[in-house]
Amino acid sequence: MKNIVVVAALESEYFTIQGPIKKIYYTGIGKINSARLTTELILATQPDLILNIGTAGCLHKKLLGEVFGIKEVIERDMIAEPL
Repeated sequence: MKNIVVVAALESEYFTIQGPIKKIYYTGIGKINSARLTTELILATQPDLILNIGTAGCLHKKLLGEVFGIKEVIERDMIAEPL
């Protein structure tokens, strides 16, 4: 793999760059922000691999830093209309 793109919502979710990773792209919070920037990166860089990293959904500190495969996603975004 030559071209790895790493995205995270916030800088606070990732602290080091190791191995072949040259840059981390920060999308901002939310699916729309993530989808927009990730699409731009796909078109601009044509990556071999995209890693989406972060702490979303982490319920226990002991799980921080672990890598998980996703089997199921639960839609639980807040309704922002009243804001």
